Amino acid sequence: MLYDSIQKLKTFDGSIRIYPGHGSGSACGKSIGAGNFCTLGAQNANNYGFKFADKEEFIKAVASNIPKPPRYFFFDAGLNQKGADSYQKV
Repeated sequence: MLYDSIQKLKTFDGSIRIYPGHGSGSACGKSIGAGNFCTLGAQNANNYGFKFADKEEFIKAVASNIPKPPRYFFFDAGLNQKGADSYQKV
């Protein structure tokens, strides 16, 4: 699905701004850059995920060398699945 979504994004105007959901150095991505926003055109030019024309090669690249998740990820995943009542109870 990610590959197909990226292929669709490649057809949009390159001036569209993208605001990150995670900061630089986050364990949620292999090469998340710094900054408050980026453009789709810059991602298309610089993001390794946009470089693949072949879906199988994309999957191999994205699924390789995945770092071990931080320990709190498992706790957070459990909360997300269970559904926390409020942040005060966490």
